[in-house]
Amino acid sequence: MAQAKVRLTLYTRARCPLCDQAEAALRRARDEVGGTLDFNVVDIEGDERLTEAYGELIPVVTHGDEILFIGKVSVHRLKAMLESDGDRDPAPTVKPRYKMHLERLSGMLRRTRAATEAHPRGAGK
Repeated sequence: MAQAKVRLTLYTRARCPLCDQAEAALRRARDEVGGTLDFNVVDIEGDERLTEAYGELIPVVTHGDEILFIGKVSVHRLKAMLESDGDRDPAPTVKPRYKMHLERLSGMLRRTRAATEAHPRGAGK
């Protein structure tokens, strides 16, 4: 019986070197896991909803509604996520500690954006 494919989404934007590195890491992971991984690339520019959701977090890798990576994509961690459930469930498993890290990182980046918008550089000069 063939193993189900895991489909991920990479949210990106143009002129983003970290996004290019994330895509390369996903390609490498796909090659290393033998075809059970697939991903599509979504450019958030021009989509107000996606820009609001992911703008300051780019690149972001998701599986459905669950964020797997913000910024740097780790091939090693992705492979571990995919292997954690064995053959029972092809969905990647995010460990609670790493999920807390992603939530803290996301919150920090969103607060930074809010502060920057509230006090733009050079305003009042």
